[in-house]
Amino acid sequence: MNVDAVEAVVKKHIKGMVVVFGENKDYNELITDQMIPPRGGGPYLLDEINQELESYLKIKQVHYLPTERWAPYLTPKMSIKRKALVLNSL
Repeated sequence: MNVDAVEAVVKKHIKGMVVVFGENKDYNELITDQMIPPRGGGPYLLDEINQELESYLKIKQVHYLPTERWAPYLTPKMSIKRKALVLNSL
């Protein structure tokens, strides 16, 4: 899986911090600092994102992590420490 390509699709819809992961799973998960509204009367954001992804790349679960809780997972250059974030925030 090309994580950068999947995250590029997600970032077209979500402005903020995003990390896509799915190691050893048959689907992907998303960690973001933006609230994704639940399904309701209008289009569901996750459905819109998944329409742009191949079936094996689709995101099935979203985890919300408030912006202030991202600080320990950022490098001095504001890159995300992906492995630490995935292991410690779920």
